Amino acid sequence: MDPQAAVDAHGRVRLWRYPVAAKGAVPRDSYAHAAPGGSIAWSADGTRLFSTSRGDGCLAVWSLEADTLPPDEATVAPDDDGVDRCEYACGRALDGDPAVERAAQFDQGAIFRMEEKGRDEDYAPLLPWQRTVVAPSRPPTEDLSLPSDRLELEWVHGARCHDIRGAVRYTAARDGAREIVYAAARLLVCLAPGPRAQRYFTEHPADVVGVATHPETGVVATGDARVRPAVMVWDIGSLACRACLRGHHRRAVPLLAFSPAQGGRYLATVGCDDLHRAVVYDWAVGAVAAVTPTHQEKPLALVFNRAGAGFGGGVGFALGGRGVLAVWTCTGQSAAREPVRLGSRGSVQATLCLAWQGSSLVAGQADGSLYRFSGRMLDRVVTAHQGAVNDVCAAVDGLCTGGADGLVKLWNLQLECILDVDLALLGSLDAHVRAVDWDSDRGRVAVGTRGAEVWELDATEGRSLHAGGALCCGHFGGHFGGELWALDAHPTLPQFATAGDDRMLRIWSLFDRRQVRCAQLEMMARALAYDPEGQRFAVGFGAPVPTATKQFDGKIVIMSADDFAVVHEARDSQKHITELKCAQRGPQFLRYHNQRVCRSIRDCFSGKGGGVNALGATTFPFQGTRLVVTFWLPAHTTIACTSML
Repeated sequence: MDPQAAVDAHGRVRLWRYPVAAKGAVPRDSYAHAAPGGSIAWSADGTRLFSTSRGDGCLAVWSLEADTLPPDEATVAPDDDGVDRCEYACGRALDGDPAVERAAQFDQGAIFRMEEKGRDEDYAPLLPWQRTVVAPSRPPTEDLSLPSDRLELEWVHGARCHDIRGAVRYTAARDGAREIVYAAARLLVCLAPGPRAQRYFTEHPADVVGVATHPETGVVATGDARVRPAVMVWDIGSLACRACLRGHHRRAVPLLAFSPAQGGRYLATVGCDDLHRAVVYDWAVGAVAAVTPTHQEKPLALVFNRAGAGFGGGVGFALGGRGVLAVWTCTGQSAAREPVRLGSRGSVQATLCLAWQGSSLVAGQADGSLYRFSGRMLDRVVTAHQGAVNDVCAAVDGLCTGGADGLVKLWNLQLECILDVDLALLGSLDAHVRAVDWDSDRGRVAVGTRGAEVWELDATEGRSLHAGGALCCGHFGGHFGGELWALDAHPTLPQFATAGDDRMLRIWSLFDRRQVRCAQLEMMARALAYDPEGQRFAVGFGAPVPTATKQFDGKIVIMSADDFAVVHEARDSQKHITELKCAQRGPQFLRYHNQRVCRSIRDCFSGKGGGVNALGATTFPFQGTRLVVTFWLPAHTTIACTSML
């Protein structure tokens, strides 16, 4: 069976039997992306599929697996709609379309109404190019049944760290080892550092924006971003969901924290409604222990109260944010607020992270300071980083902090720095630290950076514990620098290339699951294509919205695949390039598309000429939909081009 794959506007990776020539063909859907799809490509041997997403910056690698589903069990899958992309923001910026939300929850009535409403272009008259499209003279036999193959998610490159803090955490020990869990699009990735193996929790239907782990019981709590977000508590061993908590929050749940005592019985969560309501769950029985509004400003840090009596003890939580730093203690189903006192030593500013060091509350501040409290009073101020302190983790031996200056620091119980590590010197492309977790028993530190990287460091020497540097890296992508579109597989080697709005060109190894090499581009790129021999590739520059004064939309550069040396460059359009394809046989043709024009460049890879061949150039009106067109060039060369039409 020759499968045909596509990624749609709802982030679904869909697999059909080839050919797909009529409505009614049944696809097999796979889910990893939480935003509209960007690009998709098969590996040279046809056993792997690569997919990107426009909004979440996630680069997924799928393997093609045979399925034993009997033909008589194949059914027509409902054409369900996905969740609109929701960037992590505050308040009403997270509100989505209620109709889309109902459709995302598989409300068949809502799906039917969306399909019946249609679009204006569905009833528009035929365009000139549409009248020239004819059916093939010998069409292949159609098979509309469910494909016999399925896609298995094999690897995910990148991690969401740019807009959430403390989202890279060690799990409880399992079989003598600890995994690192972090969010990527709608997935929770469980990464085993030793064998570099990934497992996935896939129950969330939208972007995951909050992660909390319990260090002893092996449970993980995660929150997503949608109109009525869900908090899911799941087991790290079986990846089975043990509780799904909904109904009290709106828009997103970015902050979660387990109680340290009683085996993590209680879970504190803070949502993004107008009053940023906090809920304390007795999650195992699905009961609510307390509900209280917190603050009108956006909350940025949450930690559950310590075990014991006195200030900050018992069931409750400490919350920090812009202009707020206080401790809430649960009394019945409500919570009483006790603000801390800064005195003359401290200043009112944004509190970005919190941790308990024994009975003392430690707060990381926006100016790079650590505040340690004795009871309610500020006891000590330590200058920890040159930039904001984005995350702090408490361990038996002290504290670990990560800052915007790219440093990871370990502190003893007297708040004396005993180790500092500069991630930029280790090779991080964006060393802005957003998450740290110190495993003092094994002497390791897990780190997440704004550049979608996950590191594991030696807590004694400060070196990377893995020869390849970062355990996982990805494009800054939709989470940090825009969208991720450009994707193409090497024609002969087990490699593939990507380029994004973060202005980075990256070459990836399929089997090593690592970045082979990368290069900084002069501007954003959304199209990429290898030549048939894999010695050079073309990069198409530009983006719909200009972000720099020297952004030359429509520019195409031919580069060497080995050293990224520029072989040829041209600019024949003022619009950004959306797709590039190269001929597989005969003369070296490069076909590019942008919003309004499709043109051919002849012999650009061989260096002969490189001008625009006006023959066959076709102008299309831009209407916001996708079209796949097959062009026939000399020497019976076929080029399939996809453009935004």
